[in-house]
Amino acid sequence: MKKFLINFAACILILTCAFSAPLSQTALIPETGFLMDFYLDEPENLSTLPEFVNEVATSGNSDQIAGVFLTDILELPVVQQPSDNPGYVSSTPDTATQFRMVNQFGSIALLAHNNLAGGKFFDLKIDQILSLVFGDGNVAYYRIVKVLEYQALAPTSPYSSFIDMHDPEGKVISVTDLFYGIYGKANQLILQTCIEAAGQSSWGRLFVIAIPVEPFPPASSM
Repeated sequence: MKKFLINFAACILILTCAFSAPLSQTALIPETGFLMDFYLDEPENLSTLPEFVNEVATSGNSDQIAGVFLTDILELPVVQQPSDNPGYVSSTPDTATQFRMVNQFGSIALLAHNNLAGGKFFDLKIDQILSLVFGDGNVAYYRIVKVLEYQALAPTSPYSSFIDMHDPEGKVISVTDLFYGIYGKANQLILQTCIEAAGQSSWGRLFVIAIPVEPFPPASSM
């Protein structure tokens, strides 16, 4: 099981890129080449949080993540990965995918391609409040506390090492250390996509990390 986690940790760090090179047969990654024909469109009419809740909270399941919302920035329905495909990321515009494997660590992770909904993750800032909507209509609130950016030294390799883009020493981080450093902690909401630079859509990785807010914030903060 540990070997599988390490192999998949390497894989998941590149799966949210718009385009990725083929991986070995032992890795799990969705087909993403066709996404070159898709681009993020801004919605014409942005919803309020109550409207968004009514739209996405249709399952009645209190354990299912149905959507993530931030006024004027995010209103993304969340879909689940198939049980037999832990590398799946939705190709539907304005949609995020819950990374099922992270559930075991007690956190919630949402994935999106950087030329689709993931492009909106770059508009997120520290101290903004994200509203996480469940299938029964309940809402949990998370405050953004970190926005982390990493350069992949081998952008299309699932075993790439990384460098924190804001580390003046340029320390190299292994893929395993980065995976567990990001996802191996409880009570977090993590949004992940890829960073495009130097002509490569998978040049780096962006992680937006938020923690629960209690009590719930005033309406003016949502």
